[in-house]
Amino acid sequence: MKLSYIEQNLLSLIVLQKSQDNVNDQVIFNKEVHKSSVLIILNLVNKTIILTQRAKGLSRHKNEISFPGGRYDALDNSLIETATRETEEEIGLIIPRKQVISKLSKTYTLSGYEVYPYIAFLNTTPKFIINKSEVQNIVEIPFKIFLNFENYKKFSFLYKNKIKNTLAIKFKNYFIWGLTAVLLHDLSKRISSNSSE
Repeated sequence: MKLSYIEQNLLSLIVLQKSQDNVNDQVIFNKEVHKSSVLIILNLVNKTIILTQRAKGLSRHKNEISFPGGRYDALDNSLIETATRETEEEIGLIIPRKQVISKLSKTYTLSGYEVYPYIAFLNTTPKFIINKSEVQNIVEIPFKIFLNFENYKKFSFLYKNKIKNTLAIKFKNYFIWGLTAVLLHDLSKRISSNSSE
C-alpha cells in the first residue's frame, strides 16, 4: 500500500463507501442480544485514530484498548446516538451527527454483545475531558501504523477453557487485540480496497 497517498486521501476514500452504506439503518432489537455501538474517530489534524485505555477499576475488560462507545440505552434514538453519547461521556468529545460518515459491518463479542461500529472524523484539535471512572488514557494511533498490514499478528487466548484466535497490533507500550484490532484491520482493508480502484 502507498501509505502517503492513503493518508492524504483517507477521508475521501471512506466517503466513497457512504453511498453504499445506509448509516441511518433501522436496527431490529432482539431482547436476547445486547446492542452496543462504538465510534471510530479519525483525527484529521493529527492523522491518528482515537482509542481509549479502559480504567483499571472496571469489572470487565479493564486496562484494555478500545474505541469509545457502549451499550444501547432505551433513551437513545439510534445506535449512532449511543456511540456519540458514550464518546462524550468517556472522553468529552462532542461529535456532530454530520461527522459520522460511514460504518463497518456489525460484529459480535464473546460476552454476547452485537456491536455496530460507526466511522466519524474530527477536523479540529481535540480537547479531551477524561472520565477517570471509565478511561485511564487516550491512545492515538497514527494512520501509518494501523494501515500497515504487516503490523497485525495472529493472537490466541484462552476463553472458557477453549483456545480462541484473533488479531493483535502493538503500538508503543500498548497491546491492542480482539475486537478493536479486528475493526482496525477491517477499516484498513476498506481503505486499501478503495485506494486501488
